[in-house]
Amino acid sequence: MSLHLTYLNNFRGLESINNPVIGSAVQMRFNGFFSPDYSGRSFNSIGFGLKKTINSKGRIYCDDASELFDIEGGSLNIVLSFPYDITNGIYAPLQDSTTTFNEYILWGVNIGQREASQPSLYAALTKTGIQFSIWTYSGRTTIVDSTTTVSANTDILFEFIWDSNGIIDFPGNNFGIKVDSVYTAYGLRQGLVDENITNLTFNLLNTPYLYSNMECTIRWMSAFSDDMESSSSSE
Repeated sequence: MSLHLTYLNNFRGLESINNPVIGSAVQMRFNGFFSPDYSGRSFNSIGFGLKKTINSKGRIYCDDASELFDIEGGSLNIVLSFPYDITNGIYAPLQDSTTTFNEYILWGVNIGQREASQPSLYAALTKTGIQFSIWTYSGRTTIVDSTTTVSANTDILFEFIWDSNGIIDFPGNNFGIKVDSVYTAYGLRQGLVDENITNLTFNLLNTPYLYSNMECTIRWMSAFSDDMESSSSSE
């Protein structure tokens, strides 16, 4: 798979959401609220950061996910930090048996308040680990990273990768999760070449209904596609 960059943002401020380094044609927007998180530091290689709090309900989105990537092949990469630890893939607030949340969305395509619809790509922090699901006409497959352990307030690079032709590093599998450039989960989902995500909404850090109250800071996002029709987005 030969990928090309469709979107790149280092989140230097709210205005950067619809004015990214690369990919203004994607027309990314936000609702809820984010606050700058500079903390007196310079993130020359990663970015500055926008903070999402429990009450701000921040969501970043675009109306056509196909401007970012194609379901046949692509990659969505984000650098996040959280105010609590992740242990064996499980985010600390989700280990609390009293919490009313079973998961916190990281990003997703074609999702509602609590569930995704087919076709869909969906990534979340869950009670069992860091989850990545792909749902096509032939069914839904979910992989879970149950090994990642990271301390609070640490910048983490998450990479979600899929390729209908397979992942070179793991023959027989066609999608996976990387954390800080190391594969932590991988699997196989049939039907990637037969789905269309044109005009389906891409959501980052929240659902369209602003249901998730996950706290985090986002410092970087990049998206890649193997669909050359999306190349105009990177201009």
